[in-house]
Amino acid sequence: MSIFSVIPRSIPPISSVWSVTEIISSSSTSTSESPDIVLDSSENIHIAWEDATDYNGAGTDYDIFHKSWDSQSDSWSIPTVISKDTTGSSVDVSLAVDSDDILHFVWSDWTDYNEAGTDTDIFYRSWDFQSDSWSVTTVVSTDNTGLSAYPEIAVGDNGFVHITWDDTTDYNGAGTDYDIFYRLFAGPPVAPEFFPIIPSLSETGNISLNWMDVNGAETYYLFRETSYFSSLETLDALIKLTDTHYMDEIENNGTYYYAIVAGNDYGNSSLSNVEYVQVEISDPSSGKNNETENNNHWRKYVKIDII
Repeated sequence: MSIFSVIPRSIPPISSVWSVTEIISSSSTSTSESPDIVLDSSENIHIAWEDATDYNGAGTDYDIFHKSWDSQSDSWSIPTVISKDTTGSSVDVSLAVDSDDILHFVWSDWTDYNEAGTDTDIFYRSWDFQSDSWSVTTVVSTDNTGLSAYPEIAVGDNGFVHITWDDTTDYNGAGTDYDIFYRLFAGPPVAPEFFPIIPSLSETGNISLNWMDVNGAETYYLFRETSYFSSLETLDALIKLTDTHYMDEIENNGTYYYAIVAGNDYGNSSLSNVEYVQVEISDPSSGKNNETENNNHWRKYVKIDII
């Protein structure tokens, strides 16, 4: 059995036209079945399925495979084995994509992974398609002792992951027949990306600061220092914001370093990348000496506790 796909390459204004059928699992030599499909914001196609092919040392048990179609190059990627950390059969994959085009995979697995036991459990991984970075495999059904199967996944606009599945665990008096279970993954936001400061040399002291909007972030803490920093220890935030833009005003010449931290009710992200700007005001308007100016400058800081 193979995985097939039909891609509408062009649809005339009057009649709809289907493309030719393509074999997605062309690299497979064994059974390929139970596919799921999503499109990201760039109309790239992502397909996941279960496959018994011993592909790249995956073994002859079932594993979860993934392929993507690039809408720009009009080409398919090579297969990727999602369930590479497992040794048992991996089946029943469900796939979702969030607003940042991060892919989220959930499936049922027989592997005794992280003491999950040899019954079936629900496993989860995510993949940042743009940076090609994978999360670790996580066992979702950690409280379960029965069979966990047929998961479905959805991701909200805030980046929170919702998973539901069938389960025979007698959980809270549910009995040993199949019941429907649900879990929500919600946590602190990921670290934002702080965009380069343009221009990097300011002759006015008006500094336009911008950073990435992060899923699940409710607040942003902006940090400014006169020397490079990589830790928040002993540092206080300059200001607490809900926007992803801030116009800073600097009165004194020098080099200033900025970074951002995102936060929500579950905690705070790690520190973003640090960006800097060189301020060279050619004709400062005030006649105060540097010491007085620096003192006035430091008084602008307001201590904000990060919860």
